[in-house]
Amino acid sequence: MAKIEKGYIVKIPENIAKDAGFKEGEDVDFEVKENAIVIRKKTLTQKEIEILKKINRIKFAERTKGKVASVLSSDELKILDGLLKRQVVLFYEGGKYKGHGVYSISRDYYQYVIEPKKEKRKNLIEKYMGKKKYMIITDFNEAKNVLTQLESEIARGEVVTVRGFDKKFYVATKDVVDDVGSCLIAALESGELTLDELAERCGVEKGLCKAVVEILRESGDIIEKRKELYALA
Repeated sequence: MAKIEKGYIVKIPENIAKDAGFKEGEDVDFEVKENAIVIRKKTLTQKEIEILKKINRIKFAERTKGKVASVLSSDELKILDGLLKRQVVLFYEGGKYKGHGVYSISRDYYQYVIEPKKEKRKNLIEKYMGKKKYMIITDFNEAKNVLTQLESEIARGEVVTVRGFDKKFYVATKDVVDDVGSCLIAALESGELTLDELAERCGVEKGLCKAVVEILRESGDIIEKRKELYALA
């Protein structure tokens, strides 16, 4: 057993790993149970997924303990405690949320809360944003046309848009904003970071990072200290 920073490396015999169905490089969950460490694949029960979806339907800034407790039953709150221990759900208390905190869904599990979209609507979003699910528009008339076409999606909160100080229009799907946004906020807990540093930390392209940063800046979660240098609000 070799110690690395705050974590450990544990070698599992190849035959045991194969019998358990684990593949090299696969993400796994760890849980302490009855003085033993349980290793399992990153999977969730249907009930756990329902709880994540209920939390995801609450606006990020309103995901306080009180609000979530009013939405979940007592049994669901017990399951939520387990999700917190497994870091499926995180409790963020930095920035403007210091003192009360809000729940955040780990990006490793965000795939479970993406609500299925009707094919026609999905195709419309992909028509303008493609597989990347975001776009940056510099031309006013083009932006006006795109935002008009996506008016229903914007009204339902499925697409988020903002016009930055640079006069560009930043457009992204809500699932992308929530996924990348959670990573950006967590990264900024350690202090100020440049746009390039944020993109590298979260493993996303610079354009996507910029789009989500502008949306979070507009919502008051992030501030720009100087050109392309950001911090938590």
